[in-house]
Amino acid sequence: MAIACGVVPAVVAGAVAGKLSKRETRCVAHRPAMAPKRAAVFAQKAASFASRQSSMRSGRRSAAQQRVPLAVSAELGNTTIPAAPIYVPEGPWTVVEGGGVNTPKGFKAAGLWAGLRSTGQRPDLALFYCDTPCVVGGAFTKNVMQAAPITYCKEIMAKKDTARCVLINAGQANAATGQLGWEDAVASTEALAPLLGIDTDDILIESTGVIGQRIKTQEMFAALPKLVESLAEDDTSGLAAATAITTTDLASKSTALKVDIGGTEITIGGCSKGGGMIHP
Repeated sequence: MAIACGVVPAVVAGAVAGKLSKRETRCVAHRPAMAPKRAAVFAQKAASFASRQSSMRSGRRSAAQQRVPLAVSAELGNTTIPAAPIYVPEGPWTVVEGGGVNTPKGFKAAGLWAGLRSTGQRPDLALFYCDTPCVVGGAFTKNVMQAAPITYCKEIMAKKDTARCVLINAGQANAATGQLGWEDAVASTEALAPLLGIDTDDILIESTGVIGQRIKTQEMFAALPKLVESLAEDDTSGLAAATAITTTDLASKSTALKVDIGGTEITIGGCSKGGGMIHP
């Protein structure tokens, strides 16, 4: 099991493009001294740029929907989010169709809507669980400013090299939340541990969403019993969990591979999300 905290360059580029569009719009609004004719041309260019950005986003969404079979889309109440196309290079491995983080034996996953997102009812709380202690590894940001979940995981992994599960929420990043954010992170593990019958040190946590916002612990804690009950090894559960960790993503991202190593078939599965500085 491995955890990572980072930023996907492609998504960052998209976020930057969105900011440029807003900046051009602000320039038009705050330049009253500009000659009327020049201002009109400037405004037209800004509107054209914003329109192109909107078309590009719609095009990417449509293309993703066209490439993904309906069989791997998760039906989430009134909302459907497609699974991203699989781009795995050729090699001595085989892609497991519809596979994900819980394709390897002994791993389970669950994802559900706990009311953590600001809008919609897409899953926003995920749990990844292993039947036995498994070796873990983490790749963390080197930024001086580190969110509570990062400092918590680093502290746990400094004490031991195994874990049993990872709890991930979307909606609130629990970053730049100070001591209260740290206490929320600890309280999350304390609420989950007895439901799974494990120690708090066996739990790793991650949060993704709006920076500066603490976890909606009341909603999260109320959803934990159902989340634990939903743990399963099937692909649908893995897809629900992969969807629950998304924020502004247009598609969930997961895959699994099988490869022969020394005469033994090894299965590797995983999921991830896009990232970008959306707010503040």
